[in-house]
Amino acid sequence: MSTDTPTDTNTDNEEDKTIPDRWTAKLSLSHWLAIVAIPVGIMGALYLFWQEDKTRVDVYVYVPAHDLPAYHQIQDSDLAPKRYASRSVPSGILKKSQRIVGRYTLTSLPNGKPLTNSQLGVKVQPNCLMDTVAVSLPATPAMTFGGNLKAGDTVSITFASPATKEGVSPTPTLFSDILVLDVKAVPQTNTFTSVIVIALPKTSAEEFVTHLASTTTLVGRNLSGKENNCIVKDP
Repeated sequence: MSTDTPTDTNTDNEEDKTIPDRWTAKLSLSHWLAIVAIPVGIMGALYLFWQEDKTRVDVYVYVPAHDLPAYHQIQDSDLAPKRYASRSVPSGILKKSQRIVGRYTLTSLPNGKPLTNSQLGVKVQPNCLMDTVAVSLPATPAMTFGGNLKAGDTVSITFASPATKEGVSPTPTLFSDILVLDVKAVPQTNTFTSVIVIALPKTSAEEFVTHLASTTTLVGRNLSGKENNCIVKDP
């Protein structure tokens, strides 16, 4: 006669069932939290965006409408308004077209980027740059008056040729009323420490370059106090 000890199968089944039930309860709670939290987060983000858009103040900044070359006098057609939120406007930029038009670029400038004072030369009369080319002139400290020559100055440039074998000194060649566009410091090579960029009339460019290579160059500046008629002063 069999005397096997009976097993409690009901207890085992109940324990087996409780483990999945606990996991199910935990997963369900996580799901519910996610279901509630995600919409609340989205609604909060939308509310903050709405509040920021409601209080946003737009500022229009004039930027180049296309790429601009160096030493180009800026016209109205070269600029286009670009909208910024007032809190995101870069510091130190020129916002109004009145402060830009009539000035010339000191370097090539990309389309769509705000402009600063350091990128532009002075405002000049249009006729002073009409039919001119930008020419660079290697300069010694004496030619820049010890570093005092600056953009917007008007100078005379004299080329003095050496005397001939017979001892005759050729007549110096003078270029007067030349507008200085820029004075750039460069790594010193021999005696040159700077480059003077001038606006040279196109009709004089060939003669100027011919003298530049073989003569002594003298730069003069008018000390009479005569007002520079090329420079436009802001009202």
